[in-house]
Amino acid sequence: MTNKKQNDYIIKLTDVTLILTSKESLSFYVDNFGCFFYTYKNKKLSKIMKKKKLLSQKEKEKLEKEKQRLKNELEEREYQKGTFKKNIRALAILLILAIFTGSGLGVWYFNAVLKSTVIYSNYLVSDYLPDVNTTFAKLGINNENDKSNFLEIAKSQNIDPLSTRLNVLDNYLLALYNAENSKSYAAIGNGMVSTIASQTIYSAKTFDGKKYSFESISVGLVKVATKEEMNKGENIVYLSTGSSIITNDDGSMSATWEAEKTLTSEEYKELTGSYVNTINPYIISESTIINKESSTTIKNNDGTYSFIFQLHPIYSVLNYYKQVKRSGGLETDPVFTSIEQTITIDENWNFISIDTVEKYTAVKFSMGAKCTGTLNTKFLFDF
Repeated sequence: MTNKKQNDYIIKLTDVTLILTSKESLSFYVDNFGCFFYTYKNKKLSKIMKKKKLLSQKEKEKLEKEKQRLKNELEEREYQKGTFKKNIRALAILLILAIFTGSGLGVWYFNAVLKSTVIYSNYLVSDYLPDVNTTFAKLGINNENDKSNFLEIAKSQNIDPLSTRLNVLDNYLLALYNAENSKSYAAIGNGMVSTIASQTIYSAKTFDGKKYSFESISVGLVKVATKEEMNKGENIVYLSTGSSIITNDDGSMSATWEAEKTLTSEEYKELTGSYVNTINPYIISESTIINKESSTTIKNNDGTYSFIFQLHPIYSVLNYYKQVKRSGGLETDPVFTSIEQTITIDENWNFISIDTVEKYTAVKFSMGAKCTGTLNTKFLFDF
């Protein structure tokens, strides 16, 4: 028999003593064999007398934290699996119901489970539009004729984008006014929509002094290309659809365009939510900026100025949701959860760039998916 050491754990049998040389072997022995086992010596049932070991409080806390970590990892994996299974199950249900019920129950399932939870038509766009006259009043401008000279008026009072007389919304509205009244402009956007299958996004809004044009191309699981044009001073929008989409060396995209139809300017707005010459499709105002109390304008090292808007996920998209639905070929209205725009301007209140990050839920192919869209738009004026 081996001599017992100081830290050995002893299991006493009725007719023999077994010495275990570690805590681990004791734990393993008890966990796997319990409090009773059979010994065939003398064919008798022997009872294990287990020495109890109490865990310290720190060991208990460490053990609980490890259990919680493993539980969180498991829940995350199950959530990922569940989301994928839910989408596949939704598609399967729709197919089965459509086949065996003539689409009747399939339509019911789509409306009951996948239909948008936000009814945008319940809100009046006019309730959330900005009041640019309030901004001009801060510069002492109270008539239409002076608005076009706001830059000279501001400079004469030593007012720049960092002036305490102007807030971030004022700086945005002055830049927007500049853009909408420029002799020519180009706003070129490149981005991505990340979801079950990613989509690459390209947009080009241009005005050459005579004609407004808006190209929107989305490439990925589906390919969608649209182009709208409107001559200055006219009320007719010419719509085209694109095919044979190619990506150019500079990252831009182009397509072969085919005329589709014409709409009045108001009919086009009803379809897409915006006019062809709309610079920024989001509604940005006192009523739609979530972080209006904390957002400030900062001066960058290159002399430009930047500020960040966190926008209300319903009020700011009362026009824009139609564009997302159309460009993505979605089956229901998208439901937004967060929108952020980082806007950079120069010292004369000209847009330099707008970086947008938006998150929303979309339904495509009868499957709901969470999407994250990013778009970097760069501006050029009076070329």
